Amino acid sequence: MIAGQLVSLQPGELIQVDGHLVDTPYTEDMRQFFRDAKATHVLENAQNKSNWLDVQVKRIGTQIDVQALAPVNRDPQLNLAMVQGIAVRVWRGGADMFVRLAMYDEFSPILEQLEGKLPRRKPHYITLRFIDGKAGTKKVHINKRQRLRASGHLHIRFYKQSLADVLKRAGREELINTIPTYQAEEVTALRNSLYVVAESVTLFTS
Repeated sequence: MIAGQLVSLQPGELIQVDGHLVDTPYTEDMRQFFRDAKATHVLENAQNKSNWLDVQVKRIGTQIDVQALAPVNRDPQLNLAMVQGIAVRVWRGGADMFVRLAMYDEFSPILEQLEGKLPRRKPHYITLRFIDGKAGTKKVHINKRQRLRASGHLHIRFYKQSLADVLKRAGREELINTIPTYQAEEVTALRNSLYVVAESVTLFTS
């Protein structure tokens, strides 16, 4: 449904959507991880299976909350994102720079509303990626707690996550030693992360 109205969708249909980006926290258990890794036999054959089933990993996915949808006759190749918020984390990945952006807008849930004051909101988040540390052709320098506005396009990066990495995130590294070494090394699951590749950016002063 879009704005309370049912919409018709068919497999293979080309559509164009408008909306806003939201982060969606969820919890993954080890049964789901082993299914994604196509290695359920490792879990089923584990002697301490109950210990494995107790492990849970917190994850965050990014989605488009669709506000408008329309069919198109051909692929328009339209991919545009505009975001504004406060940099809560800045880091490097190879030659690229990444910025975790906290966004406070009309789509953010209101936590508190005091008379005569702006509402206090719970932010949602998105990650910006600056290829070679640039927005377009210009080198940019962004500091934590800096407010900025960026435009660019959405990109999904696929990567493999190992069993050892998952257990480390959950604080249960000791379990890796309870299965054969060859199994521990071969179990990986395909993962994806969505971010905005920045093509232009405006930095605001304090």
